[in-house]
Amino acid sequence: MHQETLARSLARLQRDGFIEKSAEGYRVSSKAGLMRTDAQPSVVMPVIRSYLPFSIDLQNFINELRGTWFGKLRWLGHSSNASENVLTWITDDGSIQVELKITNASIAVQARVRESADAREATIAAHELYAHVSETYTKQLKKSGVLLISAQVS
Repeated sequence: MHQETLARSLARLQRDGFIEKSAEGYRVSSKAGLMRTDAQPSVVMPVIRSYLPFSIDLQNFINELRGTWFGKLRWLGHSSNASENVLTWITDDGSIQVELKITNASIAVQARVRESADAREATIAAHELYAHVSETYTKQLKKSGVLLISAQVS
């Protein structure tokens, strides 16, 4: 999509109350959330669970991951509540979403696929995300002098 087309589209969506602009980017408004319907049902595939060292700065870790694109995955968005943060990436064709769920002590990577999507491709995409996440928190751990990663593959 051309940048000018995107800017006009975002302005129109904001004007009509479907999105809100914040310091972190754009977010879907409550008005748009009420209208949302999923065209195809999705299947959630848990792929990896890993424990985070206590020395990691979670907010810095999240900020370093937000907005990044890598491999086949494109940044989609971030949501949070009192117990977890969820960062989401999507493939170009929209058939696979990969989510990183972060709590104070652990991360979980899961793929959300349309029923027609290839589970093998979803697993590969989830591992691409985990590799990117591992690189990001390994950098933070090296800065703090700690290097310990524990993973459990589902």
